[in-house]
Order: sequence, then structure tokens, then C-alpha cells
Amino acid sequence: MSLLRLKGIDNLSEKISEFKNLRKLDLNFNSLTEPPRSIGKLDNLTSIHLAYNKLKILPDSFGNLKNLKLLVINDNKLIKLPDSFGNLNELESLPESIGNLKNLTLFSLTNNKLIQIPETIG
Repeated sequence: MSLLRLKGIDNLSEKISEFKNLRKLDLNFNSLTEPPRSIGKLDNLTSIHLAYNKLKILPDSFGNLKNLKLLVINDNKLIKLPDSFGNLNELESLPESIGNLKNLTLFSLTNNKLIQIPETIG
């Protein structure tokens, strides 16, 4: 299975890590407050869509997703991203909404493969 799309859920089992060949995970428009830590074991994952949930935190294990190129996390309740996000150096783009982080004082993008930085950051 290369794509998994789930709707109408409020939690995701730790067993998600058993889908070793998963490349795309679409969890948009759910009621998730925190993805399972085991999501970091999905070595082949290239995109995760977590928009329009109730996410408050993301597990540190997200930093293990070395092949992740697309991460969509808009319209959540996030207050902090884990330090391990600095390990996601395959990310190719950031959403325009990243500029809405009005209280953000430091945002380091070193050692990444970003093709374009949203104008809203400047």
C-alpha cells in the first residue's frame, strides 16, 4: 500500500508503523490531537497531510522521517514543533501560512532542500 487516506477519526493506532511501504498518508479533516509516536518508523513516507485536525503537539519521532518531502499541518492548534524537525532536510516547500506565526522569533532552515521560501516569512 502506498497511499492511506483516513476520515472521521479521532485517534490513530501505533500499528500504523506496520505499513512499511506507505509513501503518502492523508489524515486531513479529522479530530486528531496527537499522531502516534510510531509514525516516525514509516521510513518510506514522502508526504503527510494533517490539516484541519486538532493537533496540539507532534511527536519527536517526526524527525526520523528522512524521506519526507511534503508536510501539511495547517489549521491545527499547534503551539510548538519538536526540535527533531530540523532533521527533515528533504522537505521541498513550506506552506504560505507559515507566515502567520506572529510570535515566532527564530526559524532556522539550514541544511535543507527547500526550493522556495514563502514570501509571508519575509
